[in-house]
Amino acid sequence: MELAKDMAKELAKFRASADSTYSSKELAAFKIHYDELTSMADNLFPLIALTDYRLVLLWRRILRKGRDKLRRLESYLETVNGSFKEGVRFRQTVFGRKASIEDFFILQREDRALKKREAWIVTERSHQHLLAKHRYSGDQVEIPLKALSPSLRRVSRVGKIDITDELDYLVSDGFQDLGDFLSPSTGTKGVRFIGKWKEYVRDKVGNLALAEKIDISAPGSKLLSFYSREGMIPGSVMWSLQVPDRDARLLAAWFNSSLNILQSLLYRGETRGAFIALRGYMLKDFFILDPEAARERLTNTFNEIKDVELPSIIEQISQRHDARVLLDRTLLEILGFSKSEIEEILPYLYSALASEIERLKALMIGRGDEQRATPDDNE
Repeated sequence: MELAKDMAKELAKFRASADSTYSSKELAAFKIHYDELTSMADNLFPLIALTDYRLVLLWRRILRKGRDKLRRLESYLETVNGSFKEGVRFRQTVFGRKASIEDFFILQREDRALKKREAWIVTERSHQHLLAKHRYSGDQVEIPLKALSPSLRRVSRVGKIDITDELDYLVSDGFQDLGDFLSPSTGTKGVRFIGKWKEYVRDKVGNLALAEKIDISAPGSKLLSFYSREGMIPGSVMWSLQVPDRDARLLAAWFNSSLNILQSLLYRGETRGAFIALRGYMLKDFFILDPEAARERLTNTFNEIKDVELPSIIEQISQRHDARVLLDRTLLEILGFSKSEIEEILPYLYSALASEIERLKALMIGRGDEQRATPDDNE
């Protein structure tokens, strides 16, 4: 009760002051002009999404400055006849009760296996076959590449934007030893479902994967989006986009920028703390940099950073990783910001984003700032 009274007194003082913002450990408040409030009436969530209202003002400043170079994702997809689909999900009606989506993946590296049923790991690949090893039994299975589709199992623990050479594999068609491949997990060699499964998963192919759900504070969360020169099938909690290849590279750069992280935090779907949801209808309304705005400039930057092994998102931001700074600086310059404006924006943006993510992380576990959550799987 005493805390509530103190907060009420602080709010009364703030209301009577000339200050535009107020912040304490327990409370954040800001003043907004009526005209600005009504201009945001279609979606007021950004006003309460973060504790620092200056981030809202910065995003609106970015939109004003780049109004001729930014466009909605949905509008862009219509222009290029691109596709936007959910990643591959568990479909009990397709392959029965005993099987699980994890049973069909062959992971590029064992450290990506975060669930017990993710048992198969790539050991060798030739022009026509792939050799997979079961990480518990040590059994090996040779699988024709024509029965597999390049895939990305999850967003966690993947630190490169260009994952062409880092892709996992998904069994998408039948092969001679399919029953033996599945039986350690399913307890059966029945594979009559494979025709329906093939039709379902191969409709998901894209060249750009985008996170649908992600704990943005987790140590294994390093990127929001991934590009592949080779068509791939994103796993669950991801979106699959198919767009012209030269655009996919630039969109991957944009979606991984701090500008888009700000947009994602402001317009996220609320789940719990730092575990954010980017629903399809939300993403289609997101702003992107029009690929035609500065194709050569951003392509050059993409090529500089696409193979860099990045640490966690929170570490990139708080430590101001060179690749992130280069990308963000390039985008702000393309949008029309001067050097002095960029020198003003970036230090504040990194500090504020890091603070917001840490607060969301603390909120997620509900134990205050001293406790730290360490989830690494985004499913």
